[in-house]
Amino acid sequence: MPNWCENDLYVRGSLEEINTFLEFAGKLIPPFVIRPLKRHNSSVFDAKITFSTAWAPPIPVIEAMGKKFPGLEFILKYFEGGMGFQGTFVVRDGVVVQNKNEKYTGHRGG
Repeated sequence: MPNWCENDLYVRGSLEEINTFLEFAGKLIPPFVIRPLKRHNSSVFDAKITFSTAWAPPIPVIEAMGKKFPGLEFILKYFEGGMGFQGTFVVRDGVVVQNKNEKYTGHRGG
């Protein structure tokens, strides 16, 4: 039985681009929960997608999505309490701008 990695994916961009991405992601990401869109200004929105993956965060998938949807910013925050790691992975303009992994310091597991 796997350890589950908990993932929060924030997707930022235009409403049209986010909706296109969500339609595409629904075919790839395991069952997920989408939080209501948050509006930053008249043209920039955030969607938060929460899902779990076995053993590790889906970094290669998020990187590929960043390249497929370069108009969106992807911020993945994740933790896995069993093995005790957490991190942040950010893709902006199709390029990885942050890949931080560290010891998990949360209250669940570890």
